[in-house]
Amino acid sequence: MQRLADLAQRFLAWHYRHETNRRWSRPPLPEWFDHRSDLYRWMYEELGYWIERPVYSREVMRPGCKVLDLCCGDGFYAAHVFADVASHIDASDFDPAAIEHAKRVHTHPRVTHHLLDIRTDPFPDSCYDVIVWDGAIEHFTLDETREILRRCRAALADGGVLCGNTILADSGAPLAHPDHEHEYRGADELERVLGEVFAHAGTIVIEHPARKNIYFRASDGRLSRF
Repeated sequence: MQRLADLAQRFLAWHYRHETNRRWSRPPLPEWFDHRSDLYRWMYEELGYWIERPVYSREVMRPGCKVLDLCCGDGFYAAHVFADVASHIDASDFDPAAIEHAKRVHTHPRVTHHLLDIRTDPFPDSCYDVIVWDGAIEHFTLDETREILRRCRAALADGGVLCGNTILADSGAPLAHPDHEHEYRGADELERVLGEVFAHAGTIVIEHPARKNIYFRASDGRLSRF
């Protein structure tokens, strides 16, 4: 039985490696990622950053908190990482295919999925303890980002925290994705933008062989350190 389980694991790793290469090797590139690929490949490949990403957001969540997951993509993190501690999660994305996938594959009784554009549409509720903006802030212009940050600040409860991450771009390098509007060339740049809206902002950079990530937190209350 163990041998069959190992063979099944290897088959799933091969399948999702093939699917990832197929979807991401030629344009148009998708705007969201199927994290089942990471789940089944990470035993055989250097993919540690995929599970690191939600850990820094999960760290600021307290039992029973209310969470807004902006640009949730496939909905993997909301259902499998955040839902064990949150009392409710509103997971939103503007891509109908992403929301359809999330509803079909990553359902959870404490997660509600919403199709909306965070630049213009009202948030599902007006008060959250944590707002997660994971791997998506780079998809917006600086002006759009500032407006979304202001909307996040207004939707956070007292002491609430905005958290997330973005790719750290190499100076002079082309955009990592054609749909990126603004890639941050340094953590200090992102921290300045966050500081225009929030009283407190902090960042940390983590380097992996495949990429560098900037993790960020912002709040008007006391901000926990990384």
